[in-house]
Amino acid sequence: MTETKLLGLSELRSVAVQPTYIHRVELLNSSPSCSLLTDTHASLHVRLQRQWRANAWLFLTLGLMFCLGRLKADAATTTVIGPKSKTDNAVATSSDLYIVLVSIPVFDKMLPLKHLAETLLFRSVRVGFALPENCRQWVHDLEGLEFISLGSIEGKSRGMARDPKELDQLGVYTSYANTLQYYASFQRPMFQALLQELTADRPDLVVVDRYTFAGFDVCHRLQLPYVVNNPHLLVDIDSPPVYIPAPFSNFTMHTTSVLERCLNICYRLRFRLGLVHVYKEINAVRQEHGLEAIDSNYQMHGHSLVLVNSVFGLDEARPMTPQFRMVGLLQSQKLQLERKEAESCSAERSRFPAALTTWLKAPEHQEKPLVFISFQTDVPMAPDFIVTIMNALETVNVRLLWKITLKEQAAFDLHSRPRDSVFFLGEGLDDATVLALALEIELLITAGDFQSIQAALVVGVPILGLPHSAEQTEGVNAVVRAGAGCLLDGKSFSKDRLRLEVDKMLFDEREHFKRNAKYLGELVKTGGGAERAVDELLTVAELGSRHLLPRRNLQPLYKTYLVDVYLIYGAILCGAAIILRTFVSVVLSIFQL
Repeated sequence: MTETKLLGLSELRSVAVQPTYIHRVELLNSSPSCSLLTDTHASLHVRLQRQWRANAWLFLTLGLMFCLGRLKADAATTTVIGPKSKTDNAVATSSDLYIVLVSIPVFDKMLPLKHLAETLLFRSVRVGFALPENCRQWVHDLEGLEFISLGSIEGKSRGMARDPKELDQLGVYTSYANTLQYYASFQRPMFQALLQELTADRPDLVVVDRYTFAGFDVCHRLQLPYVVNNPHLLVDIDSPPVYIPAPFSNFTMHTTSVLERCLNICYRLRFRLGLVHVYKEINAVRQEHGLEAIDSNYQMHGHSLVLVNSVFGLDEARPMTPQFRMVGLLQSQKLQLERKEAESCSAERSRFPAALTTWLKAPEHQEKPLVFISFQTDVPMAPDFIVTIMNALETVNVRLLWKITLKEQAAFDLHSRPRDSVFFLGEGLDDATVLALALEIELLITAGDFQSIQAALVVGVPILGLPHSAEQTEGVNAVVRAGAGCLLDGKSFSKDRLRLEVDKMLFDEREHFKRNAKYLGELVKTGGGAERAVDELLTVAELGSRHLLPRRNLQPLYKTYLVDVYLIYGAILCGAAIILRTFVSVVLSIFQL
């Protein structure tokens, strides 16, 4: 201690420690830049934490919403499709199929189903046919068919014009709406009887005509699997692309101009707006039956096989989903065999009356072309219309085979015409039978019944159409566009014009029309007819129709239009944008220091 004091080391030690302490205090408290940097880092850290929390909550919310949407959609899909799958499995294990055909009491809608029933019976399938009692005679010749009587039902006025001039004044859109109202008038009276019959004896499959709305109602009520038969052209049943010509526009997509393509949208809009009032009436009846309203074609046709009695060539070719099968003309198998026998001259035409057979074989008129005239017997015709046809064709060197009722013959005084080359045929034979077995026919003059048109084309007979309704106009126009016929509307129909058209088709341009009719008939045959239609029916009866349906018909709209996918992409892009914004904020904060 004494030496330390002498040397002064104790004081030096105290001084050395104290300045060190003071220096450290000065470094911590006297530098303002370091304090600012610390505060900046602290606030930046807090901001980053807040942004990351916000981003996490955003992603969590979006994911939760997406999961809830998927769960609801899957539950709805299971609810709708579940019963159908059970039904399909039940049918697949059934060894004895029972198929019921349902049609309104309109002959040209019933006839394709009759030929379908004939082919099904030939394959030993149990078949029932549901029709009003007053239509029993239409199918009485089918052995083994079970007729399901729906009582005596009479519809409203069919709403068809009596001649082309009246149709021209009415307009095709009004005419089509009137025709649909006539078809819909059978919905209410057919429902209860059909419901009772199908409840008591439940079929494995129901084939419903496109315009038999009571059939759809019963199938929806009982959850029965069904197939739709469309007895006409497509007429937008497939919801085609916008470039396909609209119904009643009389356009063809191969020659349309820019103006016609612009107008095509207007024509389709007008066509669909014309259906609104009709479907309001249909939905009102469905509500009486405790069923949901129909908002679109998908609810009636979108979950089933649709047999279209047409082919591409008559209809414009287009992309279609597998549920639509273009089967062409459904024709009787027996009639096809008789046609082959008649062509080989090995058999007499036993279905014809003896008087008709004798008249066809009369040698004095063999060199004259035979013209077959047939109009629908359930629609009254104007006297002036009939007289004009008769006066026009009297001056043409042809034979006339005219299918007309006895009542109309007496009313129009046709028998008083002194002409041996005219034969009046009653209602005993349908048009297909006459066209198939009378090989001499070279021209069909018709209002435009679609089954008669196709039956004529199959045997290579051209068409001269005098349509009385919008449906008939559409069918005849399809033939005219293909070069296999002519059409006279209200503006062009007259005695002189009719005579000129017949002369042109039978003499001046005979080969042209004959060649095109034969070509179009070959196209109709490629559809497969009743045989292919039955193959499709039996496949659906055993396996169901789910494999034919596009995904858009079986899934919610958000899946069809990829709404969920776009939401995920949007969330990813939003997340990337937020991360980028955060990164930019950090970089800017650093460079601003």
